[in-house]
Amino acid sequence: MLIFFLHSVPGTDLRYDDPWRLLRFDKIVHACMFGLLVLTLIIAFRKQQQFNFLHRHEKKLALLITIFYAAILEYYQGKYFVARTTDPLDFVADSVGAFLGILFFRLIYGRALFRSPAD
Repeated sequence: MLIFFLHSVPGTDLRYDDPWRLLRFDKIVHACMFGLLVLTLIIAFRKQQQFNFLHRHEKKLALLITIFYAAILEYYQGKYFVARTTDPLDFVADSVGAFLGILFFRLIYGRALFRSPAD
């Protein structure tokens, strides 16, 4: 919901002096938001025990869901949100962030999250 809210802020409410500085910062923010989304989805899918499919394919599903969500949000920005436009580079930053989220998951948790309590 936070990502949706941040994508829906009217473009007229975004103030900046140097558009190039905002552009660089904007892409970093996009990558971080979607990296965190993938990271939290992987952890949630992995820790839940009810749906075995989610448990076994957590990284692939988190990546697919996140990239699909990024595409939908970029489309909505250009179509429905006030004073916002669709930016393909935002989608690229979102996707890169999603892949980085998987990398951070491996760096943070390594194999620890995959061990059974008996190990």
